[in-house]
Amino acid sequence: MSSNAHDSLLKLAFLVAISQIKGMSGVTARVAIILTNAFNFKKDKCWWSASKLAKVVKSSKRQVDSAIEMFKEHHIFKIASGRTGKANEYKPNFDIILQYPALASEETLQKVVQYTSD
Repeated sequence: MSSNAHDSLLKLAFLVAISQIKGMSGVTARVAIILTNAFNFKKDKCWWSASKLAKVVKSSKRQVDSAIEMFKEHHIFKIASGRTGKANEYKPNFDIILQYPALASEETLQKVVQYTSD
C-alpha cells in the first residue's frame, strides 16, 4: 500500500479516468469527487452516508442512491454497505486508471500497480 496518507495525483488521475465514462450525471460526478477527496490511504477507505452526501452535493438522497448504483455497476468504487443507520465504506477502484493509460503519467501508472498489488 502507498505510504502516503494523501496522494493527490493518484486521486486526480482516478477522477480524470472516471470522467471518461459515458453517461455519468453531474450529481454522480460530484459524489465521486467528494468520495475520492475523502479517501484515506492509511485507513484504505472513507465513510459517508447517502443523506450526508446528498446535503454536500445539494441533491436528493434518491439521486445519490442512483450515483452509488452506477458506481456498483461500473466498479468505480468498492462499496461495503453499512449496517442500518451506518455509513457505507467506499474505496476508489484505482485500476480504472489503467483503462485510460494515455491520460495518466508513467509515475501514476506505477503507483496504481504498486497500490493495487499489495
